[in-house]
Amino acid sequence: MTVTLESTAIAPANAGHPLGEAPLPFWLDRPCPSWCATLPHANDHTVGWRVHRSRGYAVALTLEPGGKLYDSSDPAVTGYSAKCIDVNLAQPYREAEPHLSFMFACDDEPDLTLAEGAALAAILTDLARRAGDLAAAAEDRPFWLTAPCPAWCTGGHCDGDAPDDRIHHGGYQHVSLTMADPWTMFPSEAKTGPDANWEPQQIEAALEQGWREAEARIALQYGDDKYLDLTLAEAGELAAAVNELLAAAR
Repeated sequence: MTVTLESTAIAPANAGHPLGEAPLPFWLDRPCPSWCATLPHANDHTVGWRVHRSRGYAVALTLEPGGKLYDSSDPAVTGYSAKCIDVNLAQPYREAEPHLSFMFACDDEPDLTLAEGAALAAILTDLARRAGDLAAAAEDRPFWLTAPCPAWCTGGHCDGDAPDDRIHHGGYQHVSLTMADPWTMFPSEAKTGPDANWEPQQIEAALEQGWREAEARIALQYGDDKYLDLTLAEAGELAAAVNELLAAAR
C-alpha cells in the first residue's frame, strides 16, 4: 500500500513564505519551488537544513519482516511496523534542480537524479508487465518443475537443485547512480587515474519466483548488502509515486 506522508494540499508558489506576509530568510534569494512542503525556512537554519523537500510517499513491503518499534516515553510499549521504501523530492538551496531522495527499509538513503528516477520507474513498470509471460514447454525440464519456466527466466535448473535453489530468476537491469560515491571491490588495491578500478554504485532490479510461488516478485538490490523484495503491486506503486514526483518537479 502506498501512503502519502501528508494529506494536506501542497502550497502553491512560495510555500511557507507568502511574500506579502513574511520575508524570505537571508540565504534564500528566490521563492520556494511549488512542491516544497518544508516548514517555513528561517534565518537560523544551518547549511545542511537549507533544503526544499516535498511531501513524500511510503510503500509498505509485505514480503519483508517488520521492524520493531519502541516508545521512548514508555519502555513497556513496543510493536512492529512494516518496512517501507520512502521517496520524496529534495533540493538543497544552491542546487540547480531537485533530485529524488530514497530511504530503503529505514537506513540506506540513495539519491537519484530525475533522469535516474525515471529510468528506475520504467524498469519496475516493465518488469511487472512481463512477470506473467511463460516460455514454451521444455521436454528436458527437471523432475520437480511441473510447468514451463517464465519467459524471463534465465534457466539453469537441474534435477539436483535443492528446494531452496529452485527459483526462476531473470537478468538484472540497473541504474547507475551519479549522486553516490563510487565503490571498488578491492579497496586495498584502489587506484586513481585511467587505470582506476572504481565503479559507480547501482540500483538493480530483477524478477524472481520460487518454484511453488503463485506470482513473481521483484528483487531490488542497492549497494553490497541491501536486498529488498517487492510484490508486483508494490513495484507498481513505487513507480507511480516516482512518476508523480517527477511530474511535480517539472
